Amino acid sequence: MDSVTQAVLGAAVADAGLGRHLGRGAALWGLLIGTLPDLDVLANPWLDPVAQLAWHRGPSHGLFILLLATPALAWLVRRIHRRSAPGWWRCLITIWLVLLTHVLIDLFTIYGTGIWEPFSDHRAASNNLFIIDPLFSLPLLIAALASLIFPADRPWRRGLTLGALALATAYTAWSFSAKTVIDRRFARQIAASGLQVEHWLSAPTALNTVLWRCLAAGERDGCPGFWIGYASLLDDRPAIAWRWVPQRPELLGRWRDSRAARCVQWFSRGYYVVRLIDGRPLLSDLRFGELTAFKPEIEAVERPWIFNFHLDADGHSFSRPEPTLERGSDVITALWHRLQGQRLLEPVAPAGGG
Repeated sequence: MDSVTQAVLGAAVADAGLGRHLGRGAALWGLLIGTLPDLDVLANPWLDPVAQLAWHRGPSHGLFILLLATPALAWLVRRIHRRSAPGWWRCLITIWLVLLTHVLIDLFTIYGTGIWEPFSDHRAASNNLFIIDPLFSLPLLIAALASLIFPADRPWRRGLTLGALALATAYTAWSFSAKTVIDRRFARQIAASGLQVEHWLSAPTALNTVLWRCLAAGERDGCPGFWIGYASLLDDRPAIAWRWVPQRPELLGRWRDSRAARCVQWFSRGYYVVRLIDGRPLLSDLRFGELTAFKPEIEAVERPWIFNFHLDADGHSFSRPEPTLERGSDVITALWHRLQGQRLLEPVAPAGGG
């Protein structure tokens, strides 16, 4: 998730485990250690864009590597706080939980996390939380600020920390429950619509766990591509307005087996589309969505997709162009209306694809 959430979660976990021993120092250690895996970005000046994509959330998020780092961090904390040092096992377990919860909430997002590094480069993702979710983060932020401002002997402070952690845990459990309900609906609607689908995934839209997006890989008229549909827990009827986006892998041409193309194909898990810009392929990772989701022209591949990779002339690397919105576009308002169950697109017959 975002760096602020990682930091305040680390502060809350550390305060719960070490606050009675280290006071405000526990939250400070939690902020630092909770951010530590994301400091892999410090290597970016020495990496090209392809290596950066493979490196971020990779080895620094591997459970085995973090497990090896935990004793060293526990030794450092106890060494610095000799007079008030917590017991070895309490310190060790708390620091491990700070690192583990960092990896877990990254795992909950669609980006993917290299928890099996260095043994496998597979990026695991459960897709049950958006990368920024204020309902998850706000209680932890309040608790972290309180643990940094008020002394640990305040009788309510520990309760505030534990309450924030309980709320974050409950919200995560809710997100899994919501995803289960929505996934069943997506599965039924894929079958009812007769779509030719090989595999699919779902993930929440921005800042909530009520409106969800389905990305289904399949074929239409013999051509590969993706069906995209949205479903809200507040919808009054189950039908989904599926829209088709062709993949166009043939546009990769001589870049098909290039280093940059292979990296994007791996990172996107195959959920990408291709178009040509200035004679070179632009690959867009569809998992991260589009900025004009509820317009009828969603079938056009030339949409403002959020994650884009423009290959260079020899395919060794790529640039990362940012999407641009048409003047007058109001993405947040459209998402808000759709979240409430308002139909911004009507279902259409999946011509040629079932």
